[in-house]
Amino acid sequence: MYGENSPYISSEDFPIIRSQFTNAQILSVSEAGHWVQADNPEEFYTKSMLFFLQNNLQS
Repeated sequence: MYGENSPYISSEDFPIIRSQFTNAQILSVSEAGHWVQADNPEEFYTKSMLFFLQNNLQS
């Protein structure tokens, strides 16, 4: 998960991420920079919970 306004991650990085993490899901968070959880906590929470539920991850 990355912020769409982050200067650290861009679409150019996706191929190398996918080559190193073959099961990776790359999700963007709108109106967020590098600190996605602080910049857009609502969307971060929603996308995180959907990921956990879709992958049967529980605490």
